[in-house]
Amino acid sequence: MPTKKIETLIEHKIFNVNMPFPQQGVNFNWCYQNYTSFHEHDYYEFVIVTDGKVKHMLKGTTSIASQGMLFLIKPGEFHQFLPYHNHRSKHINFCISAPALQEITKVFWLKDMEDTVNNWVLPNDLFLPQKDFESILNSINRLSQFPVHSQNSFAVIKSIIIELLLFLFQKSNTQKALTNNRVYPAWLNIFLDTLSDPKVFTRQLKDIYPLAPYSRAMLNTHFKNYVGVTLISYITKLKINYACTLLQYTDSSLLEIANLLEYDSLSHFSRTFKQSTGLSPIAYKKKFLGYEQTAQSSISAANMQ
Repeated sequence: MPTKKIETLIEHKIFNVNMPFPQQGVNFNWCYQNYTSFHEHDYYEFVIVTDGKVKHMLKGTTSIASQGMLFLIKPGEFHQFLPYHNHRSKHINFCISAPALQEITKVFWLKDMEDTVNNWVLPNDLFLPQKDFESILNSINRLSQFPVHSQNSFAVIKSIIIELLLFLFQKSNTQKALTNNRVYPAWLNIFLDTLSDPKVFTRQLKDIYPLAPYSRAMLNTHFKNYVGVTLISYITKLKINYACTLLQYTDSSLLEIANLLEYDSLSHFSRTFKQSTGLSPIAYKKKFLGYEQTAQSSISAANMQ
């Protein structure tokens, strides 16, 4: 099995905290590209899509992000932005280190809220209400009034992060209420975070079961009760989402992808893929390539004008 080749199909980077002034612990940047490497970082990142549409892959799940969508990426989580047809997009990232998050929450909540933030239950398609979106944009506009690395600009960034924290606290509580006020136990949060790593969910089931503190039978029961789907269904979704990304953005063969995802045969992989997406892997790749050719033609035509 060509493991080393497969692992480099999607570039994986680790971005470390890189603040202009480390004592501030916050930063922001605009992103005008609809493609980023597959990466993780050691700080918290609040991402707001301000224009256009783009695919966002977070912890093995892909969503179509559009204007007003908000994502929270925690330290150690994997994510990536990918093109969506011929759409262009723009998003802004607000970053805060763990020590800075602890400092801010102690000031406003009188205690360290990092564990609470790490255990948030948030929907995948989280939109900022229009008034909140406009409020954030107004705050972003204020940043242009100050020098980039001034005390005032850092103060504005911190105020934006506080506003986002308040919004996400409310959304997390709402999401918990929608799941019958049932909060995942600590072991399950750890297990789900572990599963989000492609190096983990591409393993065989026999190698995944020992990662939880229960026997196979008890784990299957608890997982279904809490998450609402079986462990096998959950892992299959992660695998197929990852397969879609590999088909779209790499030259890997179907057999290589099937081997990477630990399917016992190419036919098994193809059958499972079609059941999940409605298309065979070959048809899916051809459809995507058709979208890409259309997008490139549109961009080339625009550049010639």
